[in-house]
Amino acid sequence: FILALNTMTRISLSRLSALSPKIKTIFCDISGILHHEESLIHPSHTKMMRKLKKRFRVVLVTNTTKRTPQNIVKMLVNDLGYLDINERDVLTSMHMVKKKMREMQFRNPCVVLDERVREWFLDDEMRGLWDGRNSGMHDGIVIASNPRLLSDGERNLLVEAAKRYTEEMQANSNNSCCAAPHQIPTLFSTPLRGVTRTKMMEQFFNHKNCAEPQDLDEHPLEELFEHTQNVQVCGKPSPDIWLEACKLANCEPSEAIMLGDSIEADIVGALQLGMGAILVRSGKFDAAHEEIVHWMLQQDKHLVGIEDDFGDAAKILLEHL
Repeated sequence: FILALNTMTRISLSRLSALSPKIKTIFCDISGILHHEESLIHPSHTKMMRKLKKRFRVVLVTNTTKRTPQNIVKMLVNDLGYLDINERDVLTSMHMVKKKMREMQFRNPCVVLDERVREWFLDDEMRGLWDGRNSGMHDGIVIASNPRLLSDGERNLLVEAAKRYTEEMQANSNNSCCAAPHQIPTLFSTPLRGVTRTKMMEQFFNHKNCAEPQDLDEHPLEELFEHTQNVQVCGKPSPDIWLEACKLANCEPSEAIMLGDSIEADIVGALQLGMGAILVRSGKFDAAHEEIVHWMLQQDKHLVGIEDDFGDAAKILLEHL
């Protein structure tokens, strides 16, 4: 069955041809596409990236929470040999966390983040919103790290901050004629499966009449969600990060194609804004995803199909765009 789907879901040249006149930008995930852990997936990929950059504006869009943009560039250029990549080519979920914190005008959020990005995160502008300490009365929660990897201490810190906010807001509303929201605004840098689900993926699981495993079952955040409101994802698949990527690349969503290994974060995230999308069978890709992609091909003409790796996808883009 999977082998049969493999044939049906390869890149459709007719779909690619329909997008061709507009495409001037390639968005690309990093981990699982350009490298696996600390190694190249294939030596030829560095050459294919150089060719792509000669023809298109290439922007790397990633949900990583453990590397700064500088560290990403250093790894790609110095360690792996991807030349001509600089920080202007990289957009991370952490960029979007900082942007959303400014927009929401937090003054003392409770923030958890990977220590490896703390110095970069706490630039002069951020220090006006958060002093790097989690003390006092918090007005927001920011989970700027992988929510699946939170320690017990971090979860307890977040829950206590949320409870205190709820209690304070309830007390204030009891003494005021105007009721205020009792739950604390919450930002996630990356999606939490089963909580921050995109509409297309909900439709697929409804279509299959089955439920996807919930991250909450693996990492007990139920208590936190009892006290949170306005939960927002800052990284992929949020439309905001794609719009920011388009701004960075000076293009419209319809002028871009995304190459990624994650069905929801990369592919659905791009499709929901009208971008082209190609799924790559590496990194987070799983053979079970073939069925989802086959179903998605019937739903959205902007899904071009699947290729085995970044090099194969890049070669077809160079030959047919």
